[in-house]
Order: sequence, then structure tokens, then C-alpha cells
Amino acid sequence: RTWPSVGRLASVAPGALLLAFLASPLAAADHPPFFIIKPYLQIGAHPGPTRLSLVWMTDETAHAWKVSLRVKDAEASVCPVSTQPMLIGGAPRQQHVVVLEPLVPAEPFSYEVSRDGRVVFRASGTAPPPDGGAFHAVVVGDIADDSGSERLVAAILYAAAPQLMVIPGDIVYPRGTQLDYVRNLYPIYNFDKPTPGRGVPLMRSVPVVAVPGNHDVPATRKTAINLSHISDALAYYYNWLQPVNGPPEAKPRVVGLSAAVEAFKAAAGERFPCMGCFSFDWGCVHWTLIDSNAYVDWTDPSLRKWLADDLQSASGASWRFVAFHHPPFQSAKMKTQDQWMRLMVEVLEKGKVDLVFSGHLHNYQRSWPLRFEPRPQKDGRMISGRLEVAGTFRIDRTFDGVHQTRPDGPIYVVTGAGGQPLANTKRQTQPSRWQPFTCRYVADQWGFTDLDVTPQRVVVRQVGTEGHDVDRFTITR
Repeated sequence: RTWPSVGRLASVAPGALLLAFLASPLAAADHPPFFIIKPYLQIGAHPGPTRLSLVWMTDETAHAWKVSLRVKDAEASVCPVSTQPMLIGGAPRQQHVVVLEPLVPAEPFSYEVSRDGRVVFRASGTAPPPDGGAFHAVVVGDIADDSGSERLVAAILYAAAPQLMVIPGDIVYPRGTQLDYVRNLYPIYNFDKPTPGRGVPLMRSVPVVAVPGNHDVPATRKTAINLSHISDALAYYYNWLQPVNGPPEAKPRVVGLSAAVEAFKAAAGERFPCMGCFSFDWGCVHWTLIDSNAYVDWTDPSLRKWLADDLQSASGASWRFVAFHHPPFQSAKMKTQDQWMRLMVEVLEKGKVDLVFSGHLHNYQRSWPLRFEPRPQKDGRMISGRLEVAGTFRIDRTFDGVHQTRPDGPIYVVTGAGGQPLANTKRQTQPSRWQPFTCRYVADQWGFTDLDVTPQRVVVRQVGTEGHDVDRFTITR
């Protein structure tokens, strides 16, 4: 597949969804000042094929909000609006949440948001796929820094018309604050109409899921997030509306004046800490998203059990995909010592995981299908003082993704070319310096990973700057 180039995006209409949205007189003409964050779709706390959630934020009270939902040719129905007062960074905010239901799986829908009886926002989308169904998704990390390269990736990605977007960490730069979201993510990925060099209206029409990276939660095992110093930090926990079925142990340490800590916890609600890791079913795939930041100790038996149990519970899914930020296997010159997630590979292999997506490195890399058995360092520890994990590899080089499409072991994909400065570009032309497990390495252009998924087959493409495939492989059952 070749996607439309960025220069032709102004004339691109990816499906009826975009055509319907552009036909709306509110698409670009109305800029209500009361929206701090305009409405955007989320999978919600309880995902399912007949529902999505809609979220937006304002700085005002005492207004009557209403959301009208229209599915296919049926009469419009009214969805109740739930409003939660928040204190974020010392400023009062109102987060408004609506469950859009009932939807018809894989069918288009439209919605209107009214304030005091006046329609102030409208958009359309497509419902989630039916249980076990096929779908089209994109995966890309390390994205939102208000750069031209972020806008470039957003434009190409939007032209691909995905039904789901997954971000494996480093959602917003530099520190994951609410200001970072308001400046660097929503203006680009929830812009009013597709405009080269500006942004795209993706988030109002396509649900996006995300898991934190080191820039989203800049804490370590030894350092905490001090909310007295950064009062709008940890915005991940109140901007995303995702399942809270993760382990409470997977969280950063939070300190600060009691008023600041309590304000954050009130805004996050049950999302902190249990949304650090979570899982959900989408069509024929069971997705598991993991917080891989250093403050989470994945040698903890309770955390490993949570992951093992989660993967085992997905026995009815055709595929198991896992996403987290820090790649266990990669060939770039930088960050080679961030290997602690290698200790999770045994759980992934036993859980029959098919694909593992990471970011952290600002390029694209794909491993051969592999199995890995860690071994202790000379001092008996599994992780060295340099954060390295040694071990034995079993690499499946018979897999070519074209003729031989049944891999022996998970395939690890680094998809961190979402807009940050590209990393270690020279190594692309130095395959002799790649690690033995690396099959493909592309570092000379930004892009995203595209997934066409059916119960029997997954076609994976890395789509580059010009909208062309720079890598492609298929896995089958």
C-alpha cells in the first residue's frame, strides 16, 4: 500500500468519515472559547463493540450540556453527560464525559455537543469492530512536542484512516504535564480540519489509547513526582479514559503538599494508579498495555502474575498484542542499556504474545521472531549496574513475512518515529553493527506502524514520511 503524500493531503478524503465531517459547518468556522480541550473519543473504562466514550474539558460551570448521538439512519438519541469538577495546577476545570451508546459494531455514527441549547461541536466516527472482527489500527510513540515533524506524521497517519490508534509511551513532551497536552497534543491531533502543517481532526473521530513513557511520568525508583513543584504533572491519569484493570503496584511515587496531592488524586479518581497498566479486547485482538518505567519493578511476583493471568484470560482472542515504552531488544547506539524489560520476555512467550510494540528510540526497528532466556550476571543479579540483562537467544530466521509467515516467538517492533528528532540514523546503513536479533532498521524518516488485522492474518507496514511502505511483513495462523 502507498498512502497519499503530504503535499496532496488537502484533497484527500479518507472515507465517508472525513467527508461527513468536512460537510459540517462547525468543522472550522466555530472556535468556542470555553473549550480548553475539545471533544475527543476514548475507549472508556469498559470497552465494548457497542460503546465509546467522549471527553472534553472546560473552565466554566452552570451550563447545560447535551450530546445527541445518531447511528446510521436511526433517530438521534440523547446521551447523559457526566461532569467532574477538577483542580488542575491550581486552576478549576470541568471534565465532561459521555458514553456513546448503543453503537452498531463497525458502523458509522455521528454526534453533536450542545451548550445551553446551541450546537457547538459535531463530528462522526466508526464504532469498534464486533467481537472477533477485523480492523485497521496504527501504532506510534514519541509524538507530541509541537514540532513540524509531529504534524507531518499526524497528516500521513490521518490519511491512512485508522479505526484505532495506540501510543506506546512518550505521548507528550517534555514532562507529561497538562500544559504539554494542551499545547502539544490536542492542537495537532484534534485540529478542526485536516490542514498540512497544522493538524488533523483525528481524536474526535478515532479512539486513541496510550500508556506512559519516561517523558509522561519523569520519575525513577529513587525519585518521585513532586506535585508542589509541578502542579499539573501526571496529566496522563486524567486525560485518558481507559480500563482500570491494572495492578495498583505499577505506579510512580507522588509527593508534595497535601493539598496538591489530594487535588491530583481527586482529578485522577480510580485511574490512579490502576490505569498505569491495563488491557482490553478490540475485535480479534487482546491488547495489553504496560507501564515499563523504571519505578515499576517487573521482577515483583505479583506484577508478573497479573500479566500472566491477563494473557491467559485472552484464550478466545485470535491475537495477543502488547505495548510498552522501553524496548527489550533494539540496535541503536543510544539507550542500549535500558534492557530491564527483557526480564518480562518469559511471561510474554508463555502468554503466546504475537507482537510487542515499543517506542523510546526515535526510529523504526523490527526483530526476527525470537525467544530469550535471561541468565544471571557474574554477581548473581539478573540486571547489571548498567541496566543490562544477559541471556541466550533463539532466533527464527526462517520467517520472512512473505512466504514463511508463522513466526516461532514474538516479534518486537520499535515504532518511535512519531515526531521527535530521529535517532542514530547512520546505523541504518551499517547492518554489520546491528544486534543479531534485528531484522529491519529504518532511521532516516518519521512514520508510523500500520496494522491490518483479521482473525487469520496480520499485515504490518511501517509507513514513512512520503506515505510509502519502508517495511512490510505478514503473520498468519
